Amino acid sequence: MTKLLSPQAVHVVAEWMTNKYGLVLKVDSETGKVIESLHDRTGRICDVSTAIEDGDGNLLLGSDSNYYLARLKL
Repeated sequence: MTKLLSPQAVHVVAEWMTNKYGLVLKVDSETGKVIESLHDRTGRICDVSTAIEDGDGNLLLGSDSNYYLARLKL
């Protein structure tokens, strides 16, 4: 399929065929164990590559492929 379609067309087809699902994991940096997980089964918040706690009880979610910064009250 990649020989027939451009990379952009392959991306569009893959996006159309993929189920959206958002998942954020809080991982202990020393043990690697998952401490907490947040799930978005609707796929409304997805394609997030970075999440950070801001120190004021919020989780900031961002990505280099989206034009927004999401804030979640913890």
